[in-house]
Amino acid sequence: MSTIAQKGLLALSIVFILAGLGLTIAGAFSPAWQVVDIREFRAEHQHGLWWDCIRAEKHVVAVGDFYDETPLHCMYKFDRSAELVIENTLNNIDEDGAAGESEHHKFWAWHKAILFFIITSQLLAFISICTGICATCFPPTAFVFTYLAFPCFDLFTDC
Repeated sequence: MSTIAQKGLLALSIVFILAGLGLTIAGAFSPAWQVVDIREFRAEHQHGLWWDCIRAEKHVVAVGDFYDETPLHCMYKFDRSAELVIENTLNNIDEDGAAGESEHHKFWAWHKAILFFIITSQLLAFISICTGICATCFPPTAFVFTYLAFPCFDLFTDC
């Protein structure tokens, strides 16, 4: 294969890694991992990895159509004061019908595991990009680029 084709494929793979980095970062910071539309209360709940958001008022524009007028109000799942409120709510689960919904607002171990894999994948992708840029000047780094790009992809697809 010619060096122009090799450089082109290397550039294309770096572009794909950059696109993956951007999409993963956007997904990690998005609260919209689980979106619940509560029509009875004209509200919308969004549960993300590390924050929960609520839009309390949705105004009716037409039958079945809502207009989002108010901004999202968000809180972090690892906020200690919010965690105490959730624990108190869960203690009264027999008396409060909405207490079960509080389970979605906790910062569970699986949230931490997913964040760990996302951060590890991002770190490997960044190092892979750095070695990929150097691969044109120092060919042995192409092996390191490939070696780092594969686990980055593997960690990303496991989540």
